[in-house]
Amino acid sequence: MGKAKLNIWARDKNCRIIERTGLVRIYNCQEEEVFHDWVIRDGHAEVEMPPGCYIVKAGCFAGLGNIYTDRTMVVVRCGDEACVNLILPNFVERVGARGNPQPVKRNLLAVGGCAPTILLAFGVNALKKNIDPEDAIDKFIEVAEIDRGQMIAAIETEIKEISANIDEVRKDEIREFEEYKKALEKIKEIIGKKESSK
Repeated sequence: MGKAKLNIWARDKNCRIIERTGLVRIYNCQEEEVFHDWVIRDGHAEVEMPPGCYIVKAGCFAGLGNIYTDRTMVVVRCGDEACVNLILPNFVERVGARGNPQPVKRNLLAVGGCAPTILLAFGVNALKKNIDPEDAIDKFIEVAEIDRGQMIAAIETEIKEISANIDEVRKDEIREFEEYKKALEKIKEIIGKKESSK
């Protein structure tokens, strides 16, 4: 007899398993984080923990950032195995041709699909360094062939997800998330100027 085993499952609000990669965060009852790792694969993770009482939650990648599950409490003794089911209430799925749940596919915003993520990182870092990113963002959008309207919609989704999950962020990370949200709003404003002038 030794450590306990937690089988952690990420599910949507209809209890279907979300076949995504994800982050598991485990806290003790003093709200101290005792585990933090990207161990969810295809909606499931197995984590060994010492016996005790824990609060468990997970974050799954969705679009430009993560969305977080509800949290649950689990109590385990030496050698126990516990099944922990976590619900991602904001995750949207559609049913595929074979009846299998599949994540909603977003339209590619640019050739290669990763340009919007790079653009956001580029813009956020420019703003942190007090560099006016407007000209550079315009050139990047043109070269990467990013649809401005779709990019604005993706940024709005990211801002909504941050706002909906801000209470799940560790206290020492809140300022960073707030700064990221402000940077996204600024980038959205820059992209929107040219979109509205079309």
